[in-house]
Amino acid sequence: MGLDRHGMGGLWGALATGLFATTAINRAGFNGLFYGNPQQLVIQAVAAGIAIVYAFGVTFVLAKVLDATLGLRVSDTAEEVGLDLSEHEERFQDVKDALRAIGIVGLNVAEVRGHGRQGGITLEGRAGTYRIDMLPRLQLNIALSDHNVARTIETICSAVKTGSTGDGIIFVYPVDDVIRIRTGERGKDALHYEGDLDELRAAGVIGNGKK
Repeated sequence: MGLDRHGMGGLWGALATGLFATTAINRAGFNGLFYGNPQQLVIQAVAAGIAIVYAFGVTFVLAKVLDATLGLRVSDTAEEVGLDLSEHEERFQDVKDALRAIGIVGLNVAEVRGHGRQGGITLEGRAGTYRIDMLPRLQLNIALSDHNVARTIETICSAVKTGSTGDGIIFVYPVDDVIRIRTGERGKDALHYEGDLDELRAAGVIGNGKK
């Protein structure tokens, strides 16, 4: 916004003075190009060019000084925290695509905060170091029939595993019952979706996933 409003506006104002200036309005001034004085446009253009070079030079020097003292960018770790959720969104898309490819179509996701074995991260700021122990994460929930659990875990791990801290963790726990409110279906029937893993397996589209 600043560049287009102030930078371009100021540049056009300087050049427009060299084009449209007239002593009929300002007797103490000069005529511009359209009033028989092309030299005024040259003067305005040169002045604008000098201003641009000066502004760039001063900004560049100040940026270098700030970068050397306070730093213009956050640390790699801090940047990772700031971009963490968006990165996880991208990885979540990879998981969704991989799960859909094997017929897992029913799931939900929530934004949560927490930490694993690393206990959070330590950042350095102007006032010293500080610790962030609750990092943004995405929590994926999937309800499955027992015979689909192993295939689903294998698919998730293959989609997101990098071998680095923060890959995530999978919890497997029993669900006593499932009720689909709209139809009243319960248990395995409530977990059925058109084109899901069981349907694809029954149709022979995919294998049973057993080693």
